[in-house]
Amino acid sequence: MEFDPFPDPLTYLPWLAAMVVTGLIARAVRRGAARPRRRAYLCSGCLQSFPAASTHLIPSFSTQLDNYVTTFRCENCWLRSLDETQYQLRAETADEAHRRKLVAFFERYGIRGLSAENVLGLLAILDDLRARRRVLPLPD
Repeated sequence: MEFDPFPDPLTYLPWLAAMVVTGLIARAVRRGAARPRRRAYLCSGCLQSFPAASTHLIPSFSTQLDNYVTTFRCENCWLRSLDETQYQLRAETADEAHRRKLVAFFERYGIRGLSAENVLGLLAILDDLRARRRVLPLPD
């Protein structure tokens, strides 16, 4: 066996690549541990990102889906959007199917015992949201 003063670099390439990848992973882990990420939500009103502490989850009626959908709104947009939801409910008070959709929305967020016949109860839930007596939980 002879000593080769100029070994073929390709024989060492897999080892070198493994060392580089290991170093990059270790660096990424260190950086991730140093800066914990905070959860942020996109306001569907102004399309800006906000931290969870200043984000409100509220129902909004989608005419495209013909149903109430979950919206995330910032401090500047949430009351106006809640007003729109309340206006939509008042405009559709004669339509029990429409009210059932709002009841189903609230049930998805753990508010049970509502009736589609009780319009005042549905409006009271919206008032509770406005007064911050009730908060719909943000997803994990």
